[in-house]
Amino acid sequence: MAYQLFSLKTLLGVYNESKLLPSVDDDAAKSHHRDGRISSSPTHTITRCAFHQSDQTSVSVLVRSDHFITLVVEEFGEEPKTRSIQWFLSPGKTVKSVCLIHSCTWALLVTEDASLYILPVLPLIDPDKCLSSASCGYSIDDITFIILKGQTHTRPTSVTCWRSLYKKCDIALVGSEEGEVIFVDLDAKQEIRRIRIRDAVVKLDVVHHLKSLTYLLILTASNNQFGLLLEQTNSRAGSMTNSLEVEAATLDFTLVRRSETVHSILGPETTDHPFRPLRFDQFMRTVQLSKQVVKGNTFIVAHCLSSNILKVYDSSLDSWLPIYVYGIPISSERVFLTDSFIFIMSKVKKQELTSVTVLSSMLSEASKTDRDRLSSDAKLQTIVLPVGEEVIGVYRQVHPDARNAEVDGSTNQSTSCNKSSTREQALVEGCIIFTKRAVYQIKPQVGFVDLFLELTAEGSTKKAEILGMTLDLNMSSLYLRAAEAKLRQSHLPEGIKLFRLSRGSTVAWACLLAKFGYIKESLSVVEGALGKQGEVSNSDCRKLADIAVKCLVYLHMTAEGNHQRLSLLNLEAFLADNLDYDEHAAVTLLCEFRLWDSMLEMSKTRGILEVAMATLLNNWPDPLDVSLLKKLKSKTFLGAFVSAGNGAFVEKLPTPETAALISSRPQLVFRHMSFIREHVCQMSIQQLLQVAVLMDPTKPGVRQLFEKPHGRQRSLSLSSVASIDSCYGLEPSPETIILPEASSLVEVFVSVLIELVHRRCQQGYDLSTEPSLAEIDNNYCDGKEEVHVRISNSDIRRNLIACGEHHSCLISSGELYTWGKATCGRLGHGSIIPLEGCSLPTRVETLQMHHQQIVTVACGSRHTLALTSTGRLYAWGDSTYGQVGCGDRKTRTHPSVVEELQGKGCVEIACGSYHCLARTQSNRVWSWGWGVHGQLGHRDIEDQLSPKVIGTLLSKDIAQIGAGACHSGVLDTDGKAWMFGSGAFGQLGAEGISKSSVPLLLVSLANHTIKNLVCGYYHNLAMTDSEPQKLFIWGKSPLEIRNNLQASRKLKAHLKKSKKPHAGVLSKPQGPHSQPRLVETEHILSPIKKIVAAYTHNLLLTANGSLYAWGRNDMDQLGDPTNNHKRHVDTPSPVMAAQTFADVGAGLSFSAAVSHYGVVYTWGSAEMDQLGYNLQPHVSLVPPSTHLTVSSPRKVPGVPLITIPAELLQSYDKGEELEESFSEDTRGLLVGSMSTTIIDQLLSSLPVPSLSLPSSDPDQPPYDRPSLLAVLQHLSDYYQLPEVLAQCERSGMWALATEIHLLNGDFDQALLSSLSEVQQGKEDGLSLDEAVSCLHGFFW
Repeated sequence: MAYQLFSLKTLLGVYNESKLLPSVDDDAAKSHHRDGRISSSPTHTITRCAFHQSDQTSVSVLVRSDHFITLVVEEFGEEPKTRSIQWFLSPGKTVKSVCLIHSCTWALLVTEDASLYILPVLPLIDPDKCLSSASCGYSIDDITFIILKGQTHTRPTSVTCWRSLYKKCDIALVGSEEGEVIFVDLDAKQEIRRIRIRDAVVKLDVVHHLKSLTYLLILTASNNQFGLLLEQTNSRAGSMTNSLEVEAATLDFTLVRRSETVHSILGPETTDHPFRPLRFDQFMRTVQLSKQVVKGNTFIVAHCLSSNILKVYDSSLDSWLPIYVYGIPISSERVFLTDSFIFIMSKVKKQELTSVTVLSSMLSEASKTDRDRLSSDAKLQTIVLPVGEEVIGVYRQVHPDARNAEVDGSTNQSTSCNKSSTREQALVEGCIIFTKRAVYQIKPQVGFVDLFLELTAEGSTKKAEILGMTLDLNMSSLYLRAAEAKLRQSHLPEGIKLFRLSRGSTVAWACLLAKFGYIKESLSVVEGALGKQGEVSNSDCRKLADIAVKCLVYLHMTAEGNHQRLSLLNLEAFLADNLDYDEHAAVTLLCEFRLWDSMLEMSKTRGILEVAMATLLNNWPDPLDVSLLKKLKSKTFLGAFVSAGNGAFVEKLPTPETAALISSRPQLVFRHMSFIREHVCQMSIQQLLQVAVLMDPTKPGVRQLFEKPHGRQRSLSLSSVASIDSCYGLEPSPETIILPEASSLVEVFVSVLIELVHRRCQQGYDLSTEPSLAEIDNNYCDGKEEVHVRISNSDIRRNLIACGEHHSCLISSGELYTWGKATCGRLGHGSIIPLEGCSLPTRVETLQMHHQQIVTVACGSRHTLALTSTGRLYAWGDSTYGQVGCGDRKTRTHPSVVEELQGKGCVEIACGSYHCLARTQSNRVWSWGWGVHGQLGHRDIEDQLSPKVIGTLLSKDIAQIGAGACHSGVLDTDGKAWMFGSGAFGQLGAEGISKSSVPLLLVSLANHTIKNLVCGYYHNLAMTDSEPQKLFIWGKSPLEIRNNLQASRKLKAHLKKSKKPHAGVLSKPQGPHSQPRLVETEHILSPIKKIVAAYTHNLLLTANGSLYAWGRNDMDQLGDPTNNHKRHVDTPSPVMAAQTFADVGAGLSFSAAVSHYGVVYTWGSAEMDQLGYNLQPHVSLVPPSTHLTVSSPRKVPGVPLITIPAELLQSYDKGEELEESFSEDTRGLLVGSMSTTIIDQLLSSLPVPSLSLPSSDPDQPPYDRPSLLAVLQHLSDYYQLPEVLAQCERSGMWALATEIHLLNGDFDQALLSSLSEVQQGKEDGLSLDEAVSCLHGFFW
């Protein structure tokens, strides 16, 4: 490359008179050189060296020929610290080898006379960094001395150190010319072992392979190489521990760990073969092995001196297949690897020069076909050392990348969309070289990231590519940064080119374009990406959609004239059509830019009006936008607005507007009584009348407060709130309303009446200006939302819960929740839930967006139907056979309208495994989907992609429909059952008929009047209308038939073996299960209300809410743990006998039920989350099955409390038994109180039993003085008299105060009030005649 990546820096040098040359760079060094040589040849040299780098500290130990030892400590960003120590002058104390131990804290030296010395390094130079050094037992201010055995004949050559796991101490390993490896315990300061190699040892390296193997790599004088195993842990311990941990977590046990077994050369098994020197005969003597650490992993590098091949092996002793093979220059003497580079030391003999060649490790990898050739791109730079230098050691050294840290702030900040930061290395690689005369550093002289960006800016993308591959840079991110720089310079074409090279995410590019003002280009990128369905991940779709929203808002806010209107239409269209953007973020953005209409419409469509209103209240505009207030007061948004923030609108709106809102809605009157009480004087007469009408204690929804003990606060459910709203035809609120205490209600009601009387006294009563009660009622009715013409509730066959093969559906207040397996889109959540995953209970938002009230739901194997209150049918899921009914076989992940049945008035739906039936209000039956067995009833076996009326049933008045796996059944109004489809398993109830494509009369039950008919997967249930009721079952699943056949074969084989007759043992495949047979129900005392048939089990629900189950129980689908996990139960057994239920459902091998109190329970198989909750570790696995099951009903979390429709609360015995199961409070809410109460006494005391108009006088205004006096007289226990009188006095209503005092028998105060009334308006007080007249009128 043309760029010089590295520079050569002289860290220090040894010259005459034992002086150290200070560090210089290349240019400074030239002034000390003459003709490439050092100016004055040193008489002393560096003989031995050691180096180690730990974190940010580098330590060097130099042994010099002048009997000095120099210690050098270098910290990042600081000047090196040095200290020279005088060594022994005796020739026997000449240092033969040195190494660093304990992370550079000490140096270990071995001398000519076989002595070991431990020299403190950091304690002598920087004592603050070694506060805990003394804990190792070595001196921190002097050397520690150890003598080897056989000192007289041992000539050491090398030394290294090893931390033994077995002895938990430091072991010095000393190699000798006699071919021995000597083991010395440094803690005990004694020799403990010798190993014979039989060749002079030149070099020792300790190699750690992972955490399980440690061995010694030995190089001898004759270039033989050995491996000596030092320690080995139990290799199986790790894998066994992992498996035990998993098993222990599954069983909720605590795993007690045992320490790993360590086999060591220092242990008793010293004569074992693994601990003997092993010569590596596979390598020739021209191959040198060395230990190298690259990217934190230890490798063995084989350098062949006779060729230009470098092989890298795994550090284990088991595998000798090279991981990497590099081509290197010829005549390479030393090779050193770093994470990204290969440093090659070569000697130029003629010129006495040593050169350092830097290669790219990635580009130097040799191919299998051409290993001898070194790529020209691999050679990055050649550095020449000064003349006469002889290298004695090379080590890896890293440096802080200071240049990259100084990158321009705008570049560093990067785009927020690109969350994956570039892997810019905080440390850059180099090396430190020790020669006999100096210490040199080869360190980067440029920031690699800066250089990459500079090359891309110049257009040298090939060189940048080589640099990025060499340094393993995140080129994608760097190219993106380069593109960002081009965009900042307004060079869009160059930026686009660099982005394409980056192969970065579309999200990051779109965000960058928007950041630098290329809004239209960014929007174009987003639209193009979103149009490629399936190619963009769900996460990226959401991010791109968010960018699009921001761009569209920006374009609208900056547009002018007609373009502004067009941009708004584009924004609203995107908000309506796209389902990926963050709804909450979009609401906040639109609110910030005051796009009120767009925000409200989007929130309504997406079903997040609550979020929008909360955001609006937190960012309330000041001054108030008139158009916004008008929008909020519309019937579409008013409900959500007044409910948001717990009624925070009271603090935001002006008092007149707040009063108008509160008085117009029944729910708000009770929620904000304190506001009414404080601002009653500011309310208009119409508003006061509206409040009076709503708070009238004689109204049905309010009077129940007075039918219980005084002072008790009541919490009303929807059924109770409906009694208030139903007076005015209003839909009940979806929230539970807490009615106030009776005393609080009466106090506010009295305050309102007093203000009404006061206004009329001041202004007079004008019938033309004051609204009548009829007009108030009409105003409430006008506030009701428009609805489509509904089918009578009595016509629709409603349910609350339905179950498919592996999913469940639940209706709560008209909203549909689904959960379980999401495959094929059966849950209807679109991309919200991965199609290959499972879901916990989640609301189907599409139906919520369209404001559809669901009343009935049905589930197939992989599809779902939902029927609205207006008779509109929605379908979604798998449509391989057309079972969705939309005219094609496409899978739909969102609810789609079944257009063929639009306007037909559907009242009942049923799903088979892959086909569907629907009954309309005219009792016609439609079918569609899978038809190969004739289950559609169209006289053929073709699939039907759209609903088609069953012509053969047109002459019959059908009352009920059912669908199984591959058969169907209908019930006419005469109580006759008609079956069609597959009869292979006896489903048709007739022997010899395996299939029928036309409905066949169920002859075997023709003499019975059937009340209820249901179809299971392969069997059916029918309940008669006679007294007593009879329950019939016919058909059998393939699983049960197979089990019966297997049992029969076993019995036959047993009888044959025992030589007994076996005639009649085997029955025909259809056998008796093709004929209806009675189910034992004599023990069920209450009439049967509903029956459900699943795959191999059944459920029935009685009129008093009792639930029973029977059939196969292999997955605990019967929900009765008292059965002790019986595989089959023949007789209906009770489920949760203490509980009463309103509706039930059953899937393939699980069950579900809704209690009368609105709680949902599920039990059985739980493999696909079809039970609605994740199993906790304490849920036991039922033996011998390996499936996850729940044996008894458990509550389903995450679903709201269910409001039970009145149709499902009715029982066949007119509710008598059902009513007994409710508490006193609940029964009061359902049927109301019929006893005589204080309200009845109040009404009976009036001339006309109406508190609003208690007089027959047609000119009397509603809720006037007679109404007030009647309330004060009969409800005196529910208000505070002083507060009432104080209000009268503040209003100057002395006559009213007089009447109140008289009602309470307080004649003195009555007289004073009467005098005050006479005196009112007279500044000079009463005359004597006036006072006498007042007293006369008062007493006589």
